Amino acid sequence: MDSDRSPVTGHAALLGSPGQLATLHADGLEVHARDPEGNALDGLRYQLRQVARGSAVLWTRGVGVEPTLTEGQVSYQHARGIEERYALHAPGVEQTFHFDRVPAGEGDLVLTGRLEHEGPVTAAEDGGLRCGALRYGRALALDARGQTVDAPLAWADGVLEVRVPGEWLDRATPPVVIDPLIELATPPAPATTQTTAATIVAGPLVLRVDVVQPTRAPFPSPASSDAELELVSSHSPVF
Repeated sequence: MDSDRSPVTGHAALLGSPGQLATLHADGLEVHARDPEGNALDGLRYQLRQVARGSAVLWTRGVGVEPTLTEGQVSYQHARGIEERYALHAPGVEQTFHFDRVPAGEGDLVLTGRLEHEGPVTAAEDGGLRCGALRYGRALALDARGQTVDAPLAWADGVLEVRVPGEWLDRATPPVVIDPLIELATPPAPATTQTTAATIVAGPLVLRVDVVQPTRAPFPSPASSDAELELVSSHSPVF
């Protein structure tokens, strides 16, 4: 483990855009949509299970991996140079899969995971998935030169596949990143400003990030936001 990474004991939590709470632990991710009063509306669960290229399996989930905390985001360090990260953005929680080298082999790269939702999961017009009050957005793959390609989603019976075309991988320059976004299916539209708070619980430490943003547009750019970071000592979760 890198020296600047802090292990998260027990669980980590990200409070995303208004109405969303994401909790991460050794078994994976849970995201819950909430109404303005904080009541639960809906939820989904995700766990990465396998990474393969063509017929070659590169990584298979074994014992649960504890997440780590670094630079304001939570990550899972898997084997074979595979890292699963979660960070806060204005629309929701960004999920990214990082490969420090182009996966070896031939054919498409397929990330297989469990995406569970108590209600129906339906296809969205932009290529993402609608999970009740939540939306698992379309995925893009990006390499070090800025080249991008769509990474189509396929979901059936709780199994989600994210597929990166092999022809694109053959020309990619590492590192390679794949980045879906989990957000509210219908984002709130306050009249003036909104504050998005990220709370990351790591043992006795609580990292709180408050982002105040204009809300003339439903999804303001994080780059234009004014953010303040505060590190607080606490011995109990704050959510």
